[in-house]
Amino acid sequence: MMSDCANVSARQYPLGRLAATIALLFATSITQAAEPPCARPECTGGWEDRDIPVALGWTSPECGSLCNAVVKLKWRSCNDKCEIFIKVIEFDPVHCTCPRDMLGQRAIEAALFTMADVCGPSSGGCVTDTRVMIEACMSFITICVGGNCTLMLQPCNFGGDLDAIGAHSCCSADYKVCSGPQGKYIATITNNGVFGPPCPPLDVNGNECMSGCLLLPPVRQLQ
Repeated sequence: MMSDCANVSARQYPLGRLAATIALLFATSITQAAEPPCARPECTGGWEDRDIPVALGWTSPECGSLCNAVVKLKWRSCNDKCEIFIKVIEFDPVHCTCPRDMLGQRAIEAALFTMADVCGPSSGGCVTDTRVMIEACMSFITICVGGNCTLMLQPCNFGGDLDAIGAHSCCSADYKVCSGPQGKYIATITNNGVFGPPCPPLDVNGNECMSGCLLLPPVRQLQ
C-alpha cells in the first residue's frame, strides 16, 4: 500500500551560489548511492543521466500557461523494458501555480511521454513496461540565488540515518504509454506500490516530507 503524506509546503531559503550548489549535489548524490529497491531485480547498472525540459503549460494548462520545469532523471533499458528513476525536478515558482502533488505528477507524466520515444519497444502504437521510480520521501523547497528562485522537488534529507529511516525506500509503477489523436497518454498502470517504511513528517532540516507515491502520475488522457 502507498503511504499517506503530510501537506506539502515550499520553504524559501535565500542561499548563496555555493549553498545552492551544495543543495543540488546532495539531492543528486543520495539518489545514486545504491540500486533503488523497487528496480527490477534482473536489471543492474547501466544508468544514463538525462535532463528533460517540460512545458507544462501545454499539457497541463491548469498548472499555468507559462509553467516550465526540468525533470532530472536516470534511465536504462533492460530486457526490452525501460526503467526511469526521478532524481530532482526544478520548477518555475512564479508561473507554476497548481497544487504541489499535481505539479509533481504532471512533470513526471511529461517526462514519461518524452522518454517513451526512446524506451521502446512499441506495439500497436504503445510503449509497454516502463517502470517509473522515485524516492519514497520527497520535499518541495524554494532555493533563491540572488533574485532568481527555483522551486525544487528533491529527496528529503535524513542526514546520516538514511538506512535506519528508510530514505532509500522508493515508490514505483509500471506504465503503458500509448499515442492517440490528442497525443500520448497513459493507458494502464500496474505493479504500483511502495518499498520500505512510510515517511516521517519532517527531515533533519525541518522540511515537510511527502510520499513520493503520490507524485506518480495516474491514468489520464489529454483532452
